Amino acid sequence: SQGGTASSRDIGRFLQREGSDTGDNMLTRLKARHAGLRAFLTTFPEQFEVIDARPDAEDDKEFFVTLLTPPPSSTREQEELLISQE
Repeated sequence: SQGGTASSRDIGRFLQREGSDTGDNMLTRLKARHAGLRAFLTTFPEQFEVIDARPDAEDDKEFFVTLLTPPPSSTREQEELLISQE
């Protein structure tokens, strides 16, 4: 893999801390547009690998995300646009 691996919980916490121009946080915006972090990430299978943390536990929603391709250099505005796309 090209990048590191992070848990969905850590990514969610990070996105909660990141505000947007509209005053809400990035996790709230992502959930509203994409039905959740997993749905958003699986839209880009060539860039992210999503693996269940404990596949045998049906009630455990945690998963791990690995970056497969190096991230392009981007600006904050480009990142917000990506999350806001429908």
